[in-house]
Amino acid sequence: MDQRNSNFEAIDALNFEYKLLISIIDGSRAGTWVWNVQTGETRFNGRWAEIVGYDLAELQPISIDTWIELTHPDDLKKSNDALQRHFDGLSEFYECDARMKHKSGHWIWIQDRGKLISRSEDGLPLWMAGSHIEVTKDKAIQAIRDEALEQLQAIARNISGVLYQYVQRLDGSSYYAYVSEQLTDVYGCDASSAKSDSKDVWSTIYAGDLPAITAAVRRSAENLSVFHQKFRIQHPRKGLRWIESKSTPTVAPNGETIWHGYSQDITDQRSSEENLRVAANVFTYSPEAILIADDALKIISSNDASHKITGYMSNELKGKFLGAWTIDPFENFISAENFEQLKKSGHWHGELTCRHKSGAAYVALASINAVKNNQDEVTHYVAILTDISSIKQKQEELTRYANYDVLTGLPNRRLFQDRLMQAFRRAYRTNGELAVAVLDIDGFKQINDTYGHAAGDKLLREIGQRFTNALRSDDTVARLGGDEFAFVICDIENHKIFERILQTMNEPVGISESALIRVSASLGFTYLRSRLLDSDKLLSEADEAMYKAKKSGKNRCVSFQ
Repeated sequence: MDQRNSNFEAIDALNFEYKLLISIIDGSRAGTWVWNVQTGETRFNGRWAEIVGYDLAELQPISIDTWIELTHPDDLKKSNDALQRHFDGLSEFYECDARMKHKSGHWIWIQDRGKLISRSEDGLPLWMAGSHIEVTKDKAIQAIRDEALEQLQAIARNISGVLYQYVQRLDGSSYYAYVSEQLTDVYGCDASSAKSDSKDVWSTIYAGDLPAITAAVRRSAENLSVFHQKFRIQHPRKGLRWIESKSTPTVAPNGETIWHGYSQDITDQRSSEENLRVAANVFTYSPEAILIADDALKIISSNDASHKITGYMSNELKGKFLGAWTIDPFENFISAENFEQLKKSGHWHGELTCRHKSGAAYVALASINAVKNNQDEVTHYVAILTDISSIKQKQEELTRYANYDVLTGLPNRRLFQDRLMQAFRRAYRTNGELAVAVLDIDGFKQINDTYGHAAGDKLLREIGQRFTNALRSDDTVARLGGDEFAFVICDIENHKIFERILQTMNEPVGISESALIRVSASLGFTYLRSRLLDSDKLLSEADEAMYKAKKSGKNRCVSFQ
């Protein structure tokens, strides 16, 4: 009898440990969707709406149009193409990365995956189901350039997998622009040699898996879709091993395709017992802080990374409330209502502003997951904490660089087109008025030739500021390039706004301590009104009108006819 009880206790302990460690690994959730391809009927779960900043009720009535309206127009064709390939039986699954408009106004990246689950009697695609996972941060990390290399190398030395930038030349040959030293351990290949030619890495791939991997790389390059494959390699010292590799492709200015990704040896993970061992190692050696709390959110255990991220030793954290180190106390977040919701749903995921023991503030990405026993009672909570301060800073820098003119601080062409598209859609939806204008400074080249480019830059900054001051907060002025500016004017009543814009240039501009100059500009504008145009056509009309203003004597504004 004692032996039997001991066996039961061991099984319970193993089950608990398995649930606990699975909860540690499972740090994120996915939105789900079900779609009737023929009728457009669509069902989302609450997480699907949460990812884009909404409650599910706010999106009612829900249909496939809900997805279409929130998705970036440039990504809809890519999604439709991927769907059609799946419907035609050319791909086992539908998979596409797309941008979606968050409720707060910014774009986020979504990894959209699904599979057709039924067809109609006449063979048409019928029901399809899939998931949404936000990959915005992955995209931002991939965009970090050479200035982050030192930090990347420091991270790479402390993880077991291989970080890489894999480049495919136009002639089909390939190499690694960057690969971490773990390549030697994972693949048995020399990292320095791989940076000139990747053939040694390719030669390790098991012959039976090579055609599928080759085809997957080709599809990823053609569609700029995520490469995610599990395959076997013949390691020179370890024998047959299983590898999981995931990467995102981009196209360089020279036309070469670059994959930014991560490979790891998953051989040990293919058995449940080894899964537990690996998960235990993750707890011990993970660069992320992992904290285990009791059902009252009091910390009972923490890993070594917790000390590095929070500044507190394990003995200092033990017994503390789970969010005691946050600037906004965790008690304020976990109200009685929210705490009950956490117990019910079993998870929470979000960003927290924290305070290091030293006093320094940092931003952390936190995931909290409940662990339940066989009676479905919460016994523990597992929190995963990642310091993302540097990533947030890089994201902000990259966002500013991508959307704003470096010289004037005004929106650039990319952001202008986005705002124009939003204003265009709003005007059509509300039957409102909308005007678009293009302005070009008269004789700007002569100013540069006479006074120098530094003086020209100062002029552009001053003029840009004047334009900003002359507009309402809902309007937009952008620098398209050179001495060319563009405007989006919403709910316009008459064209006097454009005369006012030209009048802002009447005052002389001090381009140096001793030099004042006067400049003029030519402006062309057009209205949306009830014409069936697109946003690009509006900009083209305004540009054409601007050139008419130039030809008719400059220093004037002309409406498109």
